[in-house]
Amino acid sequence: MLNGAPTSEHEITVEDRSFLLRILPYQVGAETSAVVLALIDITERKHVENALRASEARLSTIIQTAVDAIVIINEQGIVQSFNPSAEKIFGYRSDEIVGKNVSLLMPEPVRSAHDGFVAAYLDTGVAKVINIGREVDGCRKDGSKVQLDLALTEWSIEGHRFFTGIIRDITARMDRERHIRLIMRELSHRTKNVLAVVQAMAWQTSRMSVDADEFHERLSRRVDGLSRSIDLLVRREWEGVSGTIRSLSKRSGSDISKAVVGGASITTPRCASQLTDS
Repeated sequence: MLNGAPTSEHEITVEDRSFLLRILPYQVGAETSAVVLALIDITERKHVENALRASEARLSTIIQTAVDAIVIINEQGIVQSFNPSAEKIFGYRSDEIVGKNVSLLMPEPVRSAHDGFVAAYLDTGVAKVINIGREVDGCRKDGSKVQLDLALTEWSIEGHRFFTGIIRDITARMDRERHIRLIMRELSHRTKNVLAVVQAMAWQTSRMSVDADEFHERLSRRVDGLSRSIDLLVRREWEGVSGTIRSLSKRSGSDISKAVVGGASITTPRCASQLTDS
């Protein structure tokens, strides 16, 4: 070999084949020098490398454009990848959280205990959250809590273990579910109240009616009035009950002095006085 002369390599393409051209300078005797040219077919290797780069590019695009947050950590709990959807949920930029412990995304007391959970799993192999979707609390950069749906999976490459968390913000969904439960309880309460009113109306009407036809006519009018009152409750905003009884008394000719109002404060639509107009 020629002293100080480096070996050089160059990739070349001939038609649809790829080759590695390796130039090996050497010396023969005291005067003569030459080079050895080695041509190595690397076509298959290039195909594998190109396929790998394309696969990595597709995977990166999927992660970066996913609607759900995707967070990848290693077995020490250090964040390796943090996509834009995760940035939106937690308020951290990717460069602020990559390389940090994933426990930053958790509220106490889970934050302090998380490393112990990971260590216990690595030691025992007993999974409590792996491959199991569940609802958890997260912690934003500003310290506020966020309700999350978390699906956690494990994978390994070259002997190193990684965990991928697919995360969805379910705060709005949980709020809707709470609202629906509230509406259902309110609906149940109001339905029972209406049925109680109808029962009382039927009993009172039966006492005042001399025959079935009069009972039917009186009850029909009262049920129709009740129906209109419910429509008003739905359509109009609520305001104080003040003045409603007096207004209804004047329109019906009843003696207001006989009316007694007690109990907790209640509210009624501003249009309650319109009940006697129709």
